[in-house]
Amino acid sequence: MTLLPSKLALRVALILLLVLFAGSTAFVVTLRARLQDVTAPQVAGDLSTSIAGIRAALAALTPEQKEVWLQQLNAGGEAKLQAMPGPPAEGGPSRPMLRRIDADLRRLSGDDTRVRLESRSSSRMLVEFRAGGGFYRLSLPARGLAWSALLPLVWLFLSMAGAVWAAVLIVLWQVNRPLKRSAESLARSVDQLAEIDMPRSAPLEFRIFAERFNTLAARLRAQERERGLVLAGVSHDLRAPLTRIRMRAELVDDRAAAQSLVRDAESMQHIIDQFLDYQRAGMADGMRPVDVGEIARGVVARYRQLGAGVELAEQGRLSVMASGPIVERILDNLIDNALAYGAVPVEVRVTGSAAGGTLEVRDHGSGIPPQDMARLLQPFERLDEARSAQGHCGLGLPIVDRLARQIGGRLSLSNHPSGGLSALLSFEGLSA
Repeated sequence: MTLLPSKLALRVALILLLVLFAGSTAFVVTLRARLQDVTAPQVAGDLSTSIAGIRAALAALTPEQKEVWLQQLNAGGEAKLQAMPGPPAEGGPSRPMLRRIDADLRRLSGDDTRVRLESRSSSRMLVEFRAGGGFYRLSLPARGLAWSALLPLVWLFLSMAGAVWAAVLIVLWQVNRPLKRSAESLARSVDQLAEIDMPRSAPLEFRIFAERFNTLAARLRAQERERGLVLAGVSHDLRAPLTRIRMRAELVDDRAAAQSLVRDAESMQHIIDQFLDYQRAGMADGMRPVDVGEIARGVVARYRQLGAGVELAEQGRLSVMASGPIVERILDNLIDNALAYGAVPVEVRVTGSAAGGTLEVRDHGSGIPPQDMARLLQPFERLDEARSAQGHCGLGLPIVDRLARQIGGRLSLSNHPSGGLSALLSFEGLSA
């Protein structure tokens, strides 16, 4: 199980966020170290100079003069100086920067000097010290103390992060377009071997991939055509010998042997027809809207004329883009499979709605084991090997599967709750 999302854009965005988070953490640690090593000694030195000046002034003034001087000093500006009733409280500040300033200031101005914040949420710094025979508190604004010296570096970091983010978005846009185009072409190529139309503006690697894929698709199409020609030639060449076998069977005196020869010839003809149908299933016919329900009614009527136990249980209106022969071949293969492997009656149902529709062929046999469902859609797979001697080569349902995907349907097999095998073709997004 992967912790990353499946889409490329989300993966890259997540990785970028992790990189930016790691960079931000390292940047903050670097800032803190720089502030403690550079800014704290500078602030402590300035405060020590101010405290020395205040001590000198208070030592030279009488008590009355001190009152007047304090009033004049506190009249303007943001710095405030007040007398304290007693010595500073023990303990240091909680913030690392203030602890460094407190240590440096005590070293410069004496151990009776303390630095702390007015409160945890306050932006004023208090410096408490002894001067002129008493204790005093100097209140100073602390805002900007930690970051003002490094604002250019912060702006540089944010600018670089924004530039990296913009670059990644551009790269993702350039990569996702050809990837999406390639994925769409590959999806079409499952049945049609469509080529990838890659724009010249796509990256070189994608254009090389498209070119090589198109070469492969062209070779596969050529092999498909060659296979069709071979199968068509084999069918044509075998029809004449099979016809002669049937004619000679009529001249055989032993009627049982003659009928056996005719059955063998018919089995061989059925196998040849199945090969040709499987080959033609991958070839697109002229597509047009067709009424599946009307075609099903005609196919069922043809089977009933032959005495087969086939019923049209429901005739809904379902219009799909296909051709009459394709739908007929689908129904013929499904009904023949149900008659050969299942039990009568074989029911045909056509349903349609605004969201799509279904074509179902169900028999009343014993069904098949669920673990064998997928095997039946693979070419040349047979659950009953004895059927191969009767002209069955395991291509009936694979033919239906290829034809269904060609016209936008999906074939699924299941055991009906009331018994028998249900072959269901589902069509989505079609008009009823």
